[in-house]
Amino acid sequence: MIAYRVTVEGEIPGWQRAGHSGHHYTQDKTREIEARIKSAAKAQGADPVLTGEVWASAKVFFSIPEAWPRIKKMQAVTGKIRPAKKPDCDNQLKAILDALNGVAWKDDAQVVEAKISKFYAERPGAVIEFGPLHAA
Repeated sequence: MIAYRVTVEGEIPGWQRAGHSGHHYTQDKTREIEARIKSAAKAQGADPVLTGEVWASAKVFFSIPEAWPRIKKMQAVTGKIRPAKKPDCDNQLKAILDALNGVAWKDDAQVVEAKISKFYAERPGAVIEFGPLHAA
């Protein structure tokens, strides 16, 4: 059961550890992706601030390298080749879940089930789905 679906355009970098130069701060890439995901979620009507237990799923789409031969590009589009490369799935999932704090749910600690998958596509981006774990 899909309760909400959010589509985000563009590359999805992984969450980066906080930087520090006398004090801790959020890295620019992390701040940018969180703002982009949050904005997309609000624009697409996914502004429920769910309470209770929540599930989340994300499909992240990477750009196909231009230098690849046509056959390899076709394999990438059809899913025969998947992006086993950085950023790591867990870092991308953390960035996505953190971005939806205060929009999809109060805090990502509410997420009790999560799945992330990486694919190649002609246009990079992500499709994020989430909802309450138990139907009301």
